[in-house]
Amino acid sequence: MYIRHPRTRSAPGGMQHRGGEFSSSSIAKKQEGLAKQERHQESG
Repeated sequence: MYIRHPRTRSAPGGMQHRGGEFSSSSIAKKQEGLAKQERHQESG
């Protein structure tokens, strides 16, 4: 992947960083929800 598109690794770094903030927050929320579901299944 990196060999094919070596530019995409450095050029869109800023965009990736911005998107990373939103994606990381949404992923964290999803992980929290999944963790709660798992706890419910284990306890219930």
